[in-house]
Amino acid sequence: MSHYTKVAENIALESTGPAPACQLWMSFAYMPRFDLVAGSAFIVHNAPTPNPSAFAEVIRLPSVQSTLRIANISTLVYETNEWNLQGFRQYWHVVTIKANATLFDRIFDIFLEEVEALKNVKDILPSYVLQPMKHIMSVSSHKNGGNSVGMVEDADGPLVMLSASPIWSKKEDDELVIGAFNRFFTRAEELAKEMGAWHPFLYQNYADGSQDVFRGYKEGNREKLRAIKKAYDPAGVLERLQPGYFNV
Repeated sequence: MSHYTKVAENIALESTGPAPACQLWMSFAYMPRFDLVAGSAFIVHNAPTPNPSAFAEVIRLPSVQSTLRIANISTLVYETNEWNLQGFRQYWHVVTIKANATLFDRIFDIFLEEVEALKNVKDILPSYVLQPMKHIMSVSSHKNGGNSVGMVEDADGPLVMLSASPIWSKKEDDELVIGAFNRFFTRAEELAKEMGAWHPFLYQNYADGSQDVFRGYKEGNREKLRAIKKAYDPAGVLERLQPGYFNV
């Protein structure tokens, strides 16, 4: 396990270095049918180069299947869409942590402990994902005046999104599944804080509706966004056209 998490740490660290074109999603899921946890790595590179050096560590990981190839964007979209099973209940949640293989290992242990309570849930597929944030996502916009989040390279360093989206079939299992994953994230977040590897940023597309996605914004930036909204959309037209989600 440590070898896998070390690869995730290295990819995250390289995201600000010589391989900015590489992107990684590393996921771990409990497979009830086989009573085991399987890991998968989805990696993409924005240049049509066979076996780019940025993939070297991932390619060396032991695997039972690989679809590594040169493909167009639509092919990759169709492939990832196969992961999005339809007709199931689902829960989303995210926290942001710093690249640290030791922390990743301990988060995996927490996952194993919390998944024990879910093994008899019908159609359960509990999983979580480690996704290193690219340099351009976090700090590159600072060169053009910054962004509403206000990340700073030296202070924030290479970051990794820890997210989960378990699926199951019966509404009566909602409390059990959501409770287990709430504990998983609470424990992971507390551990990250203890290790000095926690970051307040929350990626909105992965966040649960109960999370405060603006907590990681630079002080005063949420107020600026509210002022912009008041100036350009005082009647709240855009808010009515796009109900739900997170409003400033």
